[in-house]
Amino acid sequence: LIEYTGSQGSSGGRPAMQMRAVANARYAIGVFISIDSLNFALTNLMCGVLAFKEVRHKLPLFGESFNQYFSSQLESFIDENNIERSKLLGVGICLSGIIQPENMLVFYAPPLNLRNVSIKAFIDNIPYPVHVENDANSGGFAEWDTDYKAACFNNAGGECSLLSKNGDNVADLLYSLNWLPLG
Repeated sequence: LIEYTGSQGSSGGRPAMQMRAVANARYAIGVFISIDSLNFALTNLMCGVLAFKEVRHKLPLFGESFNQYFSSQLESFIDENNIERSKLLGVGICLSGIIQPENMLVFYAPPLNLRNVSIKAFIDNIPYPVHVENDANSGGFAEWDTDYKAACFNNAGGECSLLSKNGDNVADLLYSLNWLPLG
């Protein structure tokens, strides 16, 4: 996971060794689930986006057919990118709504037409560690990057549309035009 990249000059003692993470030693997959699409992004340890794929669907979310479809699309994405499964740290799932991860429940997700929907069977169908998060929190994690830019517009009824343009097509797509609750 760590490699030596050189050494710094000595200030009287032994020279300090410089180290960094081996970018492609491990991978993570992020998936944004919308009412009609799945957006997959493959990243490495240095947050480099290595691959992106959008898959359209017309299945009811989190039913048996959707769960099987999602799993097959995830496995296809892994295969298409020649990722060793032993190097996959896990899968992050992002969707628009209020999520109760401890209960494996989508409590309320108006953009997805979901209320009190269990995602236990969905999560159990994924053979990797899974973390589920709502889009607002996921967007907040992205904003930790000091170069990230976003603007809120179309404020209507206590919600706003988030538009981002950062030069990273994956981040821009995943965090653009999602309706986020304000306040």
